[in-house]
Amino acid sequence: MNQILAKWDTTILSWFYKQFVFNALIKWNTLCNAFGMRKPTFNFKKRILRAAYTLLSLAVLLPAAAEAKPVVTISGCPNFKTFTQGAWGANPSGTNPASFLSANFATAFPSGLTLGCTNKIVLTSATAVHNFLPQGSTARALNPGTLTNPSSSAYNNVLAGQLAAAIINVTFGSAFSSFAPASANLKDLVISSGPFFNKNVSQVINFANQIIGGCSSAYSATDLNTALTAINSSYDNGTMAGNYLACPIQVTSTKNNVTCNHGNNGSICITSVSFNTHGFTISNTNKNFLLRIIQEFLSNSLKHSECKNILLDFKYTSDGLQAIIKDDGKGFDLNNSLRKPKEGIGLLNMKKRAELIGASFSLSSIVGDGTTLRIFIPQSKLNV
Repeated sequence: MNQILAKWDTTILSWFYKQFVFNALIKWNTLCNAFGMRKPTFNFKKRILRAAYTLLSLAVLLPAAAEAKPVVTISGCPNFKTFTQGAWGANPSGTNPASFLSANFATAFPSGLTLGCTNKIVLTSATAVHNFLPQGSTARALNPGTLTNPSSSAYNNVLAGQLAAAIINVTFGSAFSSFAPASANLKDLVISSGPFFNKNVSQVINFANQIIGGCSSAYSATDLNTALTAINSSYDNGTMAGNYLACPIQVTSTKNNVTCNHGNNGSICITSVSFNTHGFTISNTNKNFLLRIIQEFLSNSLKHSECKNILLDFKYTSDGLQAIIKDDGKGFDLNNSLRKPKEGIGLLNMKKRAELIGASFSLSSIVGDGTTLRIFIPQSKLNV
């Protein structure tokens, strides 16, 4: 049995369950036949699917009897706090951020604050941080070796400054409830746009440490500096600014052993994740068109790809809804398939449906490395 990993946004979760999972109950025998396995009993299938729906309902707080057009609006991620590198580098005064840094640096950073990997900057005290920040100039890698407690007058590298501020924001947010009373960690918030889309804050900090320290990285110093600047400004002094960071409600997952041949020969793993919907809703028309596209992809994957995993990933950004459906099957020659009428008609139908709802459509496949479908519905077309 294939392992199907599904990441659902709450706005379309119950709709997709009713449309797809219920159909799966009816078609389970067909799926088992496709994998050469004997058929389970109807009652067994029903219990498994009921358990899956109960889990999903509890995970994302959906009502047991979902409406045909569920709407979930998340107003952002409350109670986080960040400060810019200038605020951390100010002179301590009263209750300003620099005073909090002075009082808590030793507890939060007992071995000092370290930037980089092979090449490093080490700041050993709150005073060293005050002297180092803010940083200007260009975003670049560090000089070879380890630089201890440099001052802003002797060293300038804006990426180092933004990285230091981000590490302080994340560390203080996790270590001290008096700093920010958020129920989640800043490091787990997700980037909602740009080159780090769907990466979390912790990952961006790791990428920045790699590139600034002279280790390998797929990203540029400029892109990382821009991302860290946005992170450090997202909750300046506790006030949310913009939608660069998206807040997962929470991730809930389960794995149930399933039996198609009187033995535990596989699993279904469903993971529910909901992100900031930015106040958008999706019309029933668009839901239905999206469903048909996804059904076509899943049907092709199960029939032809010999895949072990299928990923369904839905995410809202401030610009609209992105859907990514990917299998890890054998892949195929896309151009060759489009020239064959029987094989190409399904692919063309998916593209046509996407065009009818104003969505962008991208299908890619590499022989031996699976197939990926990307659909993006702009905000202006979501509720049409």
